[in-house]
Formats: sequence, structure tokens, C-alpha cells
Amino acid sequence: ENRAKLFFELIQAEKKERVAAWRSWRVHLDLLNDLDELSQTKSTMRFPQENEDLTKLQKDELNGIVHPTDVLTCYNKHAAKQAMSLGDLRRAKETLRYLKNQSNELTSEGNDGCKESQCVLCLSEFGQSERAVLRCGHSFHMKPCLEGLIGRSSGWISCPMRCRIRTERKDVMIATQRCGEDESRSLRAVKGSWGTKVTRLVVDVLDIRDLGDKGVVFSQWDDMLDIVQLALAENGIKFVRATTLREIGVKTEAFFRNKDLTVLLLNVKNGAEGLTLLEATHVFMVEPLLNCGLDSQAINRVHRIGQNKKTYIHRYLVENTIEIKIDQLRAEHQAEDQQIEDAINGCKKTAINAGGIDGGFQSQQELLEMLQQ
Repeated sequence: ENRAKLFFELIQAEKKERVAAWRSWRVHLDLLNDLDELSQTKSTMRFPQENEDLTKLQKDELNGIVHPTDVLTCYNKHAAKQAMSLGDLRRAKETLRYLKNQSNELTSEGNDGCKESQCVLCLSEFGQSERAVLRCGHSFHMKPCLEGLIGRSSGWISCPMRCRIRTERKDVMIATQRCGEDESRSLRAVKGSWGTKVTRLVVDVLDIRDLGDKGVVFSQWDDMLDIVQLALAENGIKFVRATTLREIGVKTEAFFRNKDLTVLLLNVKNGAEGLTLLEATHVFMVEPLLNCGLDSQAINRVHRIGQNKKTYIHRYLVENTIEIKIDQLRAEHQAEDQQIEDAINGCKKTAINAGGIDGGFQSQQELLEMLQQ
């Protein structure tokens, strides 16, 4: 018995050692790949030699040839690229610092998202009041903490936590800790009772309306779009909805021309293909789709060639429901790098149809895994 116990302990230790060795190998492989990528980005530059025939050089070799008259031009060009890259690196570091500060704050609050946290300036709890969030991620009371910081600043707000990142007044974000009975958070007051998902959708649409942006709301269920339509109308949001294929051309044209129309409501089966909606910069996916190709088609109505603005994708998933598993399955299918056309055509070959228009499951095993708790 002792020998058997020792044998199984040895097997477990060997498995752990293999896992550790594989992780170590993976880290070294990533490091070598990064070093190789860095080395490939370097190129040696030189002056052309006397009486050298440049026509015999390859294209990559010609890129390294600098004529004496072009030295100053090349220097300025590369100096500008360096400045742009350093700016991108600085912004990425600022974003990382912000996310770390937010993560530390959430960790200190614990698992309860509605638990009160403290202002780092006056050390008093935020409670249900609004908080001001700087670019570094630190939060303060709107009054009097932020007002005091603004009064001592001259255009730029310096964080009292000695962060290097300074914040302009227009870049200060407003957050709230107000929690509803369903543990959802909403800074805006929404008229009517529409459920957590639709209420959050209305809040987001109100936010983009204040910014002067436009968006497209996609759903695969007409009944859901009916509810969204009633919620938007109740809250004074102007929208347009295409219910049939014949109406799409007229409705989209009105959406383009009328600046007061904030969102366009579309059923995925009608509006996911063939449309160009460059006037919109926000895509609202009311529920997850199993077919990653159809999901990408809907998003690409806005995020496509010709779009010169930053686009935003809003996905609405109810925690601890099957929607989470559906979205995870969609992400797994998308990671397989399948072509969009193949994914859409593949929906006709699915083994089990689960309803809707997104094609169902690709196998019985996927259905069983989805239903497992």
C-alpha cells in the first residue's frame, strides 16, 4: 500500500514538473520570438559606394541606401516616427496605470460591487454620491475634493497621489456607486421598468446622444426590438426601425440625413449583410449570437473600410445565465479563424437548430456542454 501511494505521488510530481517545464519553455519561446521580431525591425543604413550600380540591389537593400543629400530628410522622418511611437507607448502606460488602479480599488472593495469605498483625498466613504475619476484611475468626491484640486490647478489637474499623469478638466470622468435592487448600477434615471438589460441599453444610448454620436441596435428577435422601441420612445430618444427588407433602404437613408435620430434598430437577419452604416460609431448587440460569422457581419456594418472614426461594440450579457456560455462559445468559434462566408454558410449544416437565425449548435456535444451547469 505504501509503495502504491508513493508511486502515485511520484506520478503527480512528474506531471507537475512537466507542466512547469512546458511553461518555462513557453516563456523562453515568447522571449525569443519577441527578440527576433525586434531584430527584424532593424535595418542598416549606409551611403552608396563610389561607382556602385544600385540597379543590381534587391528592394530591401535599396531601402537601406541613403544619399548624402537625403540625410537630413531621413533624420527628421525617423525622429517623427520615434516621437509618435514614444507617444503611443506613453498612452499605453497611462492606460495600464489606470486599469491597475481600478483593479486595486475593486480588489480592496471585495466581491460586493456595491460596497462603499473611500476617497483617497479626504478618506471618507463615497456612499451613494458621485465620484470623479482622473486619467490615472484615482477617485475623489466631486465636492469639495475635486473642486479644490481644480482651484489649485492652472488648466491641468495633478493627482495628489503623485501620479505623473495629469488630467484636463474635460477628461474627468463621473462615476456612481448607486445600486439598484438587482445590483445593477445606473447614473441616469430611466423612465419605465424594462429589466436590467434594456435599462442599461437605454442609459448607453442616452450617453451617446449627449456626445452627438449615432449607433445601431441589433437583435435576432423582433419581440426584443419591440421592447427596446417602447423603452427608447418612453425616454425621449429618437430612433428609426426597419421591420422589413423593403424598408431598410428608406429607413437607413433617413438615419443618415436626420441628425436627431440617435439609433437605428435592425434585426440581424435583415441588417447584418450588405449595408454600409459609416455614420454610426456604436454597435449594440442585445443578445449573443452562436454564429461568430453573423456576429462579425453585423459589427462590420459600422467597422469597415471608409470608417474614419473610432467604433465601439456594446454587448449585453446577463451574468449567471446561459448567455455567458453562448458568448464564450461564439468567442471560441471566432478564435478558429474561419472565414465569415464559410461560417454563414455553415449555419445551414448545423446538427441541432436551437431557434433564432444564428444557426444553432455545430454538434450534440456543444449542446450538452451548453446545458451543463
